[in-house]
Amino acid sequence: MEDLTTLTIIIGLANLFAGTVSAALFLLIFWQRPENRLNQLFGGTMLALTIYSIANILSRLPSLGLDPDLAANINSSMYLVFVVGLFLSSIRFADIRSTFIRRVSVISVIAFFVLFGLIWSGAATDGVVPVPDRPGTYEAKITPIGRIAVGITFLYPLVTTVILYRLRHRANRLKDFWQAPALVVFGIIWLVTLWPFTYIPLNAIALAGAAFLMGRAVLRENLFNPLTDITNELKIKNRELRDADRVKNQFLAKMSHELRTPLNSIIGYTDLVLDGLYGDLNEQQKDRLEKVLRNGRNLLNLINDILDLSHIEIGQIDLYPEPVSSIDLLENVLAVVEPQLSDKEIKIIRDFEAAPPIYVDKMRAQQIMTNIVSNAVKFTNQGSIRISAHPKNGSVQFEIEDTGIGIPEDKRHRVFEEFRQIDNAPTREYGGTGLGMSITKKLVQMSGGDIWLESELNKGTTFFVTLPNANLTSSPRKPALDDRKLTVLVIDDTQDSRMYLHDSLAAEKPDWQLITAEGGREGLDKAQSKNPDVITLDIMMPSMDGWEVLKRLKANDATKAIPVVIVSHVDNHDLAYKLGATAILSKPVNRKLLAGTLERVAHGEDLRPETYRTP
Repeated sequence: MEDLTTLTIIIGLANLFAGTVSAALFLLIFWQRPENRLNQLFGGTMLALTIYSIANILSRLPSLGLDPDLAANINSSMYLVFVVGLFLSSIRFADIRSTFIRRVSVISVIAFFVLFGLIWSGAATDGVVPVPDRPGTYEAKITPIGRIAVGITFLYPLVTTVILYRLRHRANRLKDFWQAPALVVFGIIWLVTLWPFTYIPLNAIALAGAAFLMGRAVLRENLFNPLTDITNELKIKNRELRDADRVKNQFLAKMSHELRTPLNSIIGYTDLVLDGLYGDLNEQQKDRLEKVLRNGRNLLNLINDILDLSHIEIGQIDLYPEPVSSIDLLENVLAVVEPQLSDKEIKIIRDFEAAPPIYVDKMRAQQIMTNIVSNAVKFTNQGSIRISAHPKNGSVQFEIEDTGIGIPEDKRHRVFEEFRQIDNAPTREYGGTGLGMSITKKLVQMSGGDIWLESELNKGTTFFVTLPNANLTSSPRKPALDDRKLTVLVIDDTQDSRMYLHDSLAAEKPDWQLITAEGGREGLDKAQSKNPDVITLDIMMPSMDGWEVLKRLKANDATKAIPVVIVSHVDNHDLAYKLGATAILSKPVNRKLLAGTLERVAHGEDLRPETYRTP
């Protein structure tokens, strides 16, 4: 018991406190997430302080017979590990990534190995001797090299303090973090200057305080806020997903054009052959070509659905609302779905003769109604489909009621979900991707309306759609068109598309003069030399794309007044109208719609949305 002097007890308690704090922090932080680099550095720092504290306690007990030189070397090397670890973990915690700091870190690691070697080689001291009349107290005879080593050791916490103090406003977690290395600096100064005279172990207390301050900050960052790293990883993943989504959309836009171009020819030429433009057909030939036409249009619808969903998700669909006749809209929809009715015993009941106009994007409104009516036809084999429209609460409410198969109550929520269908069995009777009604709901909501349904199994389904009322009492009378023969210039780089547009217009308007141009440069030359009444323009062309052609046409005094109708799949309607396009038709285009559009714009009718119309 003679080892337990008052000084030994005080020093032992101070080091016990420092060792307990550092050991607890080591276990809490390192074992919590051992793969984390900050936790590894901080854990190693705390472990070194723990060993240092234990060695200090044991070296105060002479009865243990420890070699003083060995104990001093252990103490010195563990203290060195602690201050170097303090520097490196602080730099990591502050997230400093400058070139200067990286170089300082490399130098500090090199200096650490040099100092570690000096400690264990005995070059830093000439031996450790006990202090007379103070059991358990030793005094080291430091060599000149040892004094340099002590000075360098002192620089580690000093530099750490200066760096962290200057960065204390960079982040809230660094606000008080500089105080930890500052306590270590204070402890070293106390140990070198006042310890020999007072023998008060403030160095151990300072080390414990530094460990506590560091541990509190690191715990708050990594233990009490464990979502920090996950959040950063999510940010990176979200950025990667956005990049992947952008690449996907670029791919879809390109594939859309590549798929629509041959589909334009397949659907268009099949339609022309069925109309007898190239000669008479027997009944079997007509039947087979009608199947080709039907499946070609189905494929086109699938492509459109996938593209529309992609564009809606990333907000790339712009709506251009204008007053639209509800009656004309529904009649056009019925004309589109008429082929689906040919082999079914379904009666169409029209109940929209007094429907007011709606204020919508005309193309998207037709897509909405076509999807719903087509759905009704698909799931109704016999009976009737009633289509009604009437004003209600400042909107126009459309009701599409069928006598089809109906929807079970527990499956109605699936109707508007993406890629979901009521019957998902491999042998299901009805085809489709399950995108149509999901897109329809999104377009209705984007248009300022609402959509819902009521259904009863085996009795039928009614879809309700509300769209903004245009509040017009009557539709403006359209000016009568004269019978002047038109000259039309078709600009398209694909031969099949040019021929289809040429033959379609020739079939609808045999008196019109049709000129074709292969690509943008030839189109610009012919626009100036032939002075057509109207131009059709493809967008995706090599060498000079349609955007550049449109800009040059509108910049040239000789051609700027010629109306340009874009016949292509265009995502950016806003750009098209701002550059001067008069109308936009998407491939594959119906030949009647094409001829009618060209005739209307050639006679001065402005088909652009109101936002872009010339006052």
